Amino acid sequence: STFLMYRKLEVMYQFVHVISAKIKKNEWIGLYTLNNESFDARTVSVIKQLMNGVVEVREGTDSFELRVVGLGGRMTPWLPYSFDPNGKLVVEG
Repeated sequence: STFLMYRKLEVMYQFVHVISAKIKKNEWIGLYTLNNESFDARTVSVIKQLMNGVVEVREGTDSFELRVVGLGGRMTPWLPYSFDPNGKLVVEG
């Protein structure tokens, strides 16, 4: 998100495209973060197009929630999540 704040969308798109291609070629896993509240819907949509899947997080009414979009062509429902005392992610539902 910080990089995108100081560069044009086209430059950021090319950069992420090159990095993503290298990650795919080497069979690595890439993790990117983007605060979608900091950018317009078009910018978020353009960046999401480069991803195989997206994990979205939000603050729900009683807990934090997440959903997975795009992996396997599916979208999960919003699910509450927390961390146990050992720091392990616990997804309910």
